[in-house]
Amino acid sequence: MKALKIFLSICFVSFLFSCSDNTENLVEKNDDIALRSNITAKDYQTLLEAVTSNLNHSTKSTGSVEMTEDEAREILMPFLEDGKQIQHSLMDIVDKDIAEVWNNMTETDLITLSFLVCSVNHNSVETKATTGERLLACLGVAIGVTDIYNIGIKGLVNAKTALQVVKAVGKRYLGYIGVAIMIADFTTCVGAS
Repeated sequence: MKALKIFLSICFVSFLFSCSDNTENLVEKNDDIALRSNITAKDYQTLLEAVTSNLNHSTKSTGSVEMTEDEAREILMPFLEDGKQIQHSLMDIVDKDIAEVWNNMTETDLITLSFLVCSVNHNSVETKATTGERLLACLGVAIGVTDIYNIGIKGLVNAKTALQVVKAVGKRYLGYIGVAIMIADFTTCVGAS
């Protein structure tokens, strides 16, 4: 177990240093901008359940994912629309250089952004839907970032950490099905408590 923690720590450090210095400098001025989702806590819970049940149904008969990219995209559409709204809200307040980075996000990046912001916002200290440590541990497992504790300060996600997490997820998961699997992994982890 200790060897696994060391290995994951090394992987995380490698990830941090592999990120572009340009992106790091671009977000430095805007790292205190708190991101908020427009998805309600009830709708968020419904979305998590829908993604997980559809993915479970898809894998039940063969043990492998039979869901198509289009089916996964359709299920994830509310996260995509919310991600676009979060992206749009940032365009007026971020520097011109970082606006280009945010503007060039893919649909799966926007889904991941919305999922991240919703997960932290709807499970913040105020709502106590799950313990903060449990939430962050489950996000870390699902997203694949071992040092995820940096994003959960007072239930807020800022522009800098959101970009870092979206980049990490983009390296680990491909397409809508990959993002659906990430969300199902998170939901399963949180539900296991």
